[in-house]
Amino acid sequence: MKSCLVLHMKRCIGIILFVLGLGCAAEKPAPAEKYMSDKDTISVLEHGAKPDTGENCADALRRAVAACVKGGAKRLLIPPGQYILRDDKAVKLQDDAIAGRLGGNPQDVVYRPNFDYVKGLDFAGADNLVIEATGAELICDGWMESVSLLDCRNVTLKGLTIDYRRPPFSVGTIIAVGDGSYDVKFSDEFPVCPDIIMPRIMWWDHRAERIRSGGISGGPSDLIAPQTLRIRAKCNPDMAGMEAIFWHSFHFRPAILIQHCENIAVSDVTIRSHAGMGIVGHRSANIAMNELRVIPRPGLHISTNTDATHFISCRGLITFENCRFEGQGDDSTNIHVYYFRIEKGADPKSCALRLDRSELGTHSQYLDHPEPGDTLELVERRTLKPVRAYKVISVSPDEAQFCSYLALDGELPADTSPFMLVNTSALPRVRIRGCDFRNHRARALLIKTRDVVIEDCVFDGITGTAIQVGAEADWGEGVPPSDVTIRNNRILNCGEDGDGRIKGAHAIMVGVLADNSSVKDLIRRITIADNLIQGKGARAIYIGNAADVVIRGNRIEGYKEPVHIQNSEAVDMQ
Repeated sequence: MKSCLVLHMKRCIGIILFVLGLGCAAEKPAPAEKYMSDKDTISVLEHGAKPDTGENCADALRRAVAACVKGGAKRLLIPPGQYILRDDKAVKLQDDAIAGRLGGNPQDVVYRPNFDYVKGLDFAGADNLVIEATGAELICDGWMESVSLLDCRNVTLKGLTIDYRRPPFSVGTIIAVGDGSYDVKFSDEFPVCPDIIMPRIMWWDHRAERIRSGGISGGPSDLIAPQTLRIRAKCNPDMAGMEAIFWHSFHFRPAILIQHCENIAVSDVTIRSHAGMGIVGHRSANIAMNELRVIPRPGLHISTNTDATHFISCRGLITFENCRFEGQGDDSTNIHVYYFRIEKGADPKSCALRLDRSELGTHSQYLDHPEPGDTLELVERRTLKPVRAYKVISVSPDEAQFCSYLALDGELPADTSPFMLVNTSALPRVRIRGCDFRNHRARALLIKTRDVVIEDCVFDGITGTAIQVGAEADWGEGVPPSDVTIRNNRILNCGEDGDGRIKGAHAIMVGVLADNSSVKDLIRRITIADNLIQGKGARAIYIGNAADVVIRGNRIEGYKEPVHIQNSEAVDMQ
């Protein structure tokens, strides 16, 4: 018996050592030959990139990208490892912005069409290209547009992680609260100075494990000890010991720009931090995101400073499959077109179009304009009610003046001031499946397009309304949606903070935001079915300005008013 036991123990040890050996073998770097070029492949290693060395790889990475695009290669290899992407101009911008040398809100300077910004990796004009970057981490040093896809076709970005050496935010601990001031101690990861800007402040509630807004405010600060600021502003006394989060920017260039592109796939990509949005797609068609993650780096609770993703005037199909969003400073996605202000042309059938939100520009800071053959709806400014439609005969874009000149197939009203035009040909179909939205500011989904399915997703701890379906006149973003299905989702503890809660709805808001919201049938054919909605508050679902709405099979717990219906008709609630 003893000998059998010893033999059994030897076999077990052998199996353990064999498994450990496999684990060790898996951790060994692949031979360099695996990442060398062939006739269809270009490797960044052969252009001088040296991962995991701490050296600046910017020039080598850019050489490889340029060679790939110009030579028509089918694959760009970025082997596993950490690549530093430093640009002195971008570093100066970062330092100037954080130190307040661009004003209290850098957005006023850096978020303009003519702002001279840095592109990290510029893939402009790429066609039929796979960017294979599984296991590669791009560490940006300085504020930049990390990956730029302009005029690209059939491009896949796979496996890349994007992060920043000095994140565009600072995180510290509130160590003392005084009368009209509070002290925050920061780690060395976030170098601070007395003039550091704080355009937005939030905090991490470690008791509820939730991101929160309110309770503290920014103001002038004094450096009272190394990495310790005394901020001359109010703070609730019970917040001592909490984690304070200071964003140093609102809008800037995105981490990944998809501009005037077609058939773009973003697969297994992670964005850890960025000074603006994660992904912006503009005037593009067919964008697929599979296992996209906009999430904080381990140990932090913040990812991008503004929206995780944002899509404007796109066509075809936009998909989110098995994606994760957490910790960003604004919505997970916003999908819309712009409302245009109408300026009279030489005759009643011609006009100039400018954004109705012209002071902000577009989200990509490239001109937005329709194409010949597109359909434009004339809508009432106060109600967003469509009046009639036009076909576009010709378009003359003017990038310098940030407007476009159009000829239409019909006459415009003699007085165009009560109206706007919106391009209903630039509305993508959307499918959002199996995604997680957790612990971030504002709303998770803003849907302002038609033919949308949102299913099998989890929304947990969002500060505002989880899903908003409807146009926003104040932001100049349309249109009222139709044919939207929201089914089999779990919406948990959303809207409790209140930052981004619309019409009092914690879970789902359907309705337009306009000066006059009395029109009953702007939003059509909405189905809200078989969702689990749990939390606490006054209202779970708001339905407004809608017709042909079906609400069935939902389990709603913890709300005083499960469903509120206003200015709507043909609502079937089971």
